[in-house]
Amino acid sequence: RNYFVEDYEACAYVYMTEYLNRRSVQEALHVRPRGNRTVDWTVCSDAINRAWPTADKHHPMMGLYRELLRAEGVRALVYSGDNDAVCSTIATELWIWDVANVTDQWRPWTVGGQVAGYTAGLGPGSRLRFATVHGAGHFVPETRPAQALALLAKFLDATW
Repeated sequence: RNYFVEDYEACAYVYMTEYLNRRSVQEALHVRPRGNRTVDWTVCSDAINRAWPTADKHHPMMGLYRELLRAEGVRALVYSGDNDAVCSTIATELWIWDVANVTDQWRPWTVGGQVAGYTAGLGPGSRLRFATVHGAGHFVPETRPAQALALLAKFLDATW
């Protein structure tokens, strides 16, 4: 059995972009045209990125996570595909280690008897859970749907 999603195409967003730029699709979605031309839809918008307040872009979030972990009954899950070229697992680890100490040591987690990634608990009561998803890209559910579902179920069921 193939571990990877069958027929996965890393650049499938190209098809979505072409589809969403069709006049008929934009009309069905009630997208207002600019003059007599369609709106140019794109996966990522540099215009939005440039307009985003710089102070917000560079504001560290570790303090917010620390505050959340101090609240009684709050749990959080942070996960990272280990094949993510956008937000690397190493970069995620660097900021998460600034949030809390590891209290539940690294260990593998499995789906269908295969290692699906590694996980560790952080902070008081290990309420912050960090997990990697082996072979997943930036959009974990797209590249590893079974693992993404198992990851969410383990977190929601508190079976870690």
